[in-house]
Amino acid sequence: MPVLKKESKPRRNLSFDEVEDILIYFSGSILGKDREEDIFWDLAKNVIARLGFVDCVIYAVNSRSRKLVQRAAHGPKNPTQRIIMKPIAIPLGMGITGFVATTGIAERIRDTTQDPRYIVDDEPRRSELTVPIMLRDKVIAVIDCEHPRKDFFTAQHLRIVKAIASICAIKLGHLEAQGNVRKKEAKLLRARHELAELKIKAI
Repeated sequence: MPVLKKESKPRRNLSFDEVEDILIYFSGSILGKDREEDIFWDLAKNVIARLGFVDCVIYAVNSRSRKLVQRAAHGPKNPTQRIIMKPIAIPLGMGITGFVATTGIAERIRDTTQDPRYIVDDEPRRSELTVPIMLRDKVIAVIDCEHPRKDFFTAQHLRIVKAIASICAIKLGHLEAQGNVRKKEAKLLRARHELAELKIKAI
């Protein structure tokens, strides 16, 4: 059985100013981003890192395969740049992450050894914080954080990550709306082009 790593650094709650700085940073950082991938990596490598978490993976829901796919990471799963080490896909409903993807309800697991849903990825960890990113009451992605120490994540951590997930959902919603507009414009352009060709043929 793998030996669980222990973390001796004590927990502490972030001050109001620290929390505000994190939320303001993320809100401003994603304004200029127009790709889902860029938003997820910024969330994992910068925002989650600022919280002092040692491990985090952002999963996106693939509705066709009905699986959660790892799209960005912070910690051991991300050894360099935008690389995810040995990415895995989790079926919806499987594991804590897959379960949250189906319920849309965030979970804070104090001791993963007591939760039969827990799935080991790169290595076992004792506590887990899993928060869905929801758009129009539908889970589109999941923020999954783990820590080697039991009962590491606090109620404050949960509130902060929920707020981050909400900001992320708003931006992703805007990107989706912009994509739909571009598709409609392209469709209209094609229709006009076809109409012009018909007029030429008729002449």
